[in-house]
Amino acid sequence: MTMTIIFIAVIVIFIITGFFLTAVNWGYKVKQTVDTITHDDCEQINEVKK
Repeated sequence: MTMTIIFIAVIVIFIITGFFLTAVNWGYKVKQTVDTITHDDCEQINEVKK
């Protein structure tokens, strides 16, 4: 009985690790972009801070 629980726990750990590594690899494949800040955006941010 104890060996069955350990075996299932190890399988679950491997599955979770596989999902984690897959998610990380997909995250690195996503092209990251940065939006440029225009002058109008700066004025809006300053108004919110006041």
